[in-house]
Amino acid sequence: MTPPLVSIITAAFNAERFMDETIASVQAQTHRNWEWIIVDDGSRDETREVIRRAIARDPRIRLICFPRNTGLAAAARHAAMRRAKGEYIAFLDADDLWLPTKLEEQLRVFDSSPGVAVVCTWYDVFGDEERARLWNQLLWRFGTSVVTIDQALQQSLVTSSVMMRRECFQKVGGMIASRRLTTGEDTEYWIRLVANFETRRICRALVRYRVNAEGDSLSTIKLDQKRNRDRELRRRLLRSDYLTESQKRKYAAISYYNSARDSLFHSRAPFRRDLYRSVLTMHAPPKALVMAALSFLPASLLAPLLKFLLKLKQR
Repeated sequence: MTPPLVSIITAAFNAERFMDETIASVQAQTHRNWEWIIVDDGSRDETREVIRRAIARDPRIRLICFPRNTGLAAAARHAAMRRAKGEYIAFLDADDLWLPTKLEEQLRVFDSSPGVAVVCTWYDVFGDEERARLWNQLLWRFGTSVVTIDQALQQSLVTSSVMMRRECFQKVGGMIASRRLTTGEDTEYWIRLVANFETRRICRALVRYRVNAEGDSLSTIKLDQKRNRDRELRRRLLRSDYLTESQKRKYAAISYYNSARDSLFHSRAPFRRDLYRSVLTMHAPPKALVMAALSFLPASLLAPLLKFLLKLKQR
């Protein structure tokens, strides 16, 4: 019996320094029947050349080139999904890595559970040591195999961990490609998938999610951009027809808490307004309630105290 074809989808932009390592992680997969569609979104470095060298050695890799940078990963992924031939579609960001059994283990879940349409995995954060340590402390990690909509609202899925049956794309379409949502379009898509399809989780870290120091700090401009992104994502989800009113309030609470958390830990910006908005929804996550209870402390004391409490919880 021929193993199922998996279509791997990657949007790449100026990823030259990461592509060789990412390519190696895909080629090391124990499941070998895959095609990989990489869409280069107008890179200005040597990304395309790195990919073309890989294609010369491995015809399973295909390259689509946008003539200029759109800044819309959703558009790049949609172009690839439309060309995908596989029974399954797996997503991989250009700077992330897969452990060798990632595809094989996900396919095993699909094979044993015909009703399951989406499978994700745990992931570890690596790269810049300081930022990776903080991310690993703050990320939402659930120990259940069934992914609920409440978990998806807490942004528990990361792009490079998701594999879905092709029918998901046929039924709900692709990601939103909008200038007002240049990031976060994947979050909306995972929530949409979980709301419409049975989703399972492999409780093992089979993905390595990279964070980088250079160019990734939340400057004032980037923080404003992120806030605008979060506002647009909230607007779209609160107007969606696939979430209940309770789920919408819960998402608003989580979104406000995430904004407060980023302001406190990453950018040292004012955080209390978003934090109190989260609490006032009456659906605030426990982390928001703990932060609010201690918010009388100055930020210089609150941030290290919360980090200490997170370390205690992880022990």
